[in-house]
Amino acid sequence: MLKKEKHCIKDIQLKGNQLVKLINKNGIEIHNSAKHVLEEIMRGTGSVMADKMSIFIENVGISEKYIVVSKVPDAEGKGITEKFPSANFKDAWELFIKGSSAE
Repeated sequence: MLKKEKHCIKDIQLKGNQLVKLINKNGIEIHNSAKHVLEEIMRGTGSVMADKMSIFIENVGISEKYIVVSKVPDAEGKGITEKFPSANFKDAWELFIKGSSAE
């Protein structure tokens, strides 16, 4: 039997008791899972947004790409922008989940 491979432990993001809505750069809602987000940023529009959070691909050179996770500054002025090598999607996804799940 073939074993299913998961991208990350956490696929569903919750804020309160509701799913966090994810949209791509064109405003189309996408499925709330690591697999769909990875597919969207690598082969789709290149950007996914949630409430005050975004994850997108940044092309630095011909073969060099980074996944950027960015959070809008809150009332305390704390915002984040972190870059990860494109092969390190798991860490970028976990930061994106952490930032969009926090209230």
